[in-house]
Amino acid sequence: MSLDRILQATVKAGGHEVRLVPGRRIVILTPAGEREVQGPAQTPAAIDDLIAPPLTADARRALADGRAEWAVEVPGVGAVRARVDRRPDGTVASLAVGQAPAGRPAGSAAEIEELFRAMVEMKASDLHLSVGSLHTSSAPSTVDRIIDQFPADHAKAVDKAGLLSMFKKAGIDTSWVPAEAAPGT
Repeated sequence: MSLDRILQATVKAGGHEVRLVPGRRIVILTPAGEREVQGPAQTPAAIDDLIAPPLTADARRALADGRAEWAVEVPGVGAVRARVDRRPDGTVASLAVGQAPAGRPAGSAAEIEELFRAMVEMKASDLHLSVGSLHTSSAPSTVDRIIDQFPADHAKAVDKAGLLSMFKKAGIDTSWVPAEAAPGT
């Protein structure tokens, strides 16, 4: 089965992400949770064969160094953001449907813009480093923005239970500063 067909089946099943991990069947993530696709466990070679066709030239070069991120348009699916890591046990790939427009620079971290993505990132951060960005002016406004993405009945529970502090181990704040001050400032 081609990657395009896997992604089309994912969308048809209401899924939003496909995960390819050596030793596991293809996994589709839906709002209801993970669902393994019928078929054999994926081998490193099978994963490499699946991800090879949509690789851009820049992503191919980046993947040679161990990690690539790129976006493509897939017929019947739309924009797909791909993140691929080379590991000693094989290639691991995550393909998110509708997460970023195609043509976005490879290697850029997508802004966490919607509720579902925030929930996925919070859950993922419990297991591994999770990188994303929120365009806010301070740490408190970042926390407020995350909480504000949840429906009112969920937002109170997230804030009250301290779920953000439970999942978040560190935050990095970056700011753009001018190379030199303009006259009169």
